[in-house]
Amino acid sequence: MTPNSEYKDGLVGDTHIAWVEQREGKRTVMLDGKQQGGVFEDVKWLTFNSDETHFAFTGKRAGGWIFVLDGQEKSPKYKTITYLSFQPGENSYAYCACQEKKCRLVVDGAETGAEYEDIAYPQYSRDGKRIAFFGKREKKWIAVVDGKELAPELDGVANYWGFTRDAGRFYVAGRIKGGWTYI
Repeated sequence: MTPNSEYKDGLVGDTHIAWVEQREGKRTVMLDGKQQGGVFEDVKWLTFNSDETHFAFTGKRAGGWIFVLDGQEKSPKYKTITYLSFQPGENSYAYCACQEKKCRLVVDGAETGAEYEDIAYPQYSRDGKRIAFFGKREKKWIAVVDGKELAPELDGVANYWGFTRDAGRFYVAGRIKGGWTYI
């Protein structure tokens, strides 16, 4: 820790350690004792990829959130950025980001797919070949799997969802018309 700083958050991997420290109301992120990115008002979503060759987080500056990968700021400022997902066995990454009520999936720094009013974090299948997230449109949440919207629409963002172990199927437990359903 830097002298006169306060520990705020941390992440321990198999070969690396990262932490957030605060000094005089500003936060910095350290990876193995080396500062990553700039100075921020807040920091969220510290994460390593599966083999710890990449480290990422989001930092808030001047009211906007910035995605930081391997110490480099890699995005414009967004109103919100969700949790980051690294593609298993690859160097690809995805997160969802919003500017006001215009939200999109971001893959490797490029906004992709349809636009939504709100958005939930993305999730890759175990084999890394598929990706899913939920987007909100007209008060309904829609599962988006491999870029395609799937029915039915849910009343709220799903609590439990993902891919089967073999990635052959997508599942979700959510609410429709006030009742729970499993699809």
